[in-house]
Amino acid sequence: MLGIRLKNILVILLSFVVLPSLRAETAGIVSETENMVRYRQADGVEVSLPKCPKRVVIGYGSLVAVWYSAGGKAIAIPDIRTTTTLPPEARDLPSVGFFNSLNTEKILALKPDLVILMEK
Repeated sequence: MLGIRLKNILVILLSFVVLPSLRAETAGIVSETENMVRYRQADGVEVSLPKCPKRVVIGYGSLVAVWYSAGGKAIAIPDIRTTTTLPPEARDLPSVGFFNSLNTEKILALKPDLVILMEK
């Protein structure tokens, strides 16, 4: 009886843990043109991104410095407690709300080419 029970538990674990990972997509660039990059996320969803976006809204404070370090510029950022850690050129940018309650209307009014968000 114990052997059958263990076997059933193992089958359940395999179906919820191992099998989904076997179907997981590989994240990476799918295709590229002069102006666009098509990227496949780890969940299999493919998105098209502009190669050199000019109007970028950053929706998570920690990503502002990373974006600027990579050579990017932004047109708006979220409310941040202290701006001293931000690149000087990002300190006076307009706010689009707090990272957990971004103002969609403000973001859309800015007509961004790209909005950078965190998954959560």
